[in-house]
Amino acid sequence: MAIVALDAVTLLLQSEWMLFGILIVLGLHIFREKPKIRLIWFTVCAFCVEFISNGLSLYTLISPPFLFGMFFLLLSYFVMTVLCSGKKGKHPKFAKWFFYIFYPAHLLMIYFVKLAAEKVNL
Repeated sequence: MAIVALDAVTLLLQSEWMLFGILIVLGLHIFREKPKIRLIWFTVCAFCVEFISNGLSLYTLISPPFLFGMFFLLLSYFVMTVLCSGKKGKHPKFAKWFFYIFYPAHLLMIYFVKLAAEKVNL
């Protein structure tokens, strides 16, 4: 029931991953010991997000931007999850704090770029 509620919230907030964000995280948890199935799960969910957000167009499936984007999305996922050993690195505290700072900072930077682009009418 909680998963359905969280999915409803993501739809109401119009989040980038729609209802698939919660499903991806749930699937990654369920299949945490099976990297190949995790990759298939992520691929199917990412494909659905792209397909739905592009208006369910069959042209989307063969368009170069779609194929290029899917290739790099899956490549980055593969590198970060399938090739990862699951052990902490040499500097886990640095990595932890770096990402706690980097993630909100990069969102703030994107927001400022958006504001600047709106002023220039790009």
